[in-house]
Amino acid sequence: MSGAVSVYQQGFNSLVDITAGAAPGHLVLEHGTFGTTGFTPNTGRLVWANGTTITELKSGLNMPAGLKQIDVHTWYATSLDGSILKITY
Repeated sequence: MSGAVSVYQQGFNSLVDITAGAAPGHLVLEHGTFGTTGFTPNTGRLVWANGTTITELKSGLNMPAGLKQIDVHTWYATSLDGSILKITY
């Protein structure tokens, strides 16, 4: 169990899933921002992170919890509100 740990990229809130994308970088799913009474509804987002910049692909997600790639342009995100979101790009 030896090795080095380093920060790939900063600037995220409450990450719940990360997966490699088709190009250099990763798709990152954020649950949302935390307010005074818990997570603020509809503040989750799916972003592209390449180690330097964050590009928002979809915002306004309500408590997303997991991400699954179906094909090159289609993803499904589960949500704690009981919905499954289909995301295409």
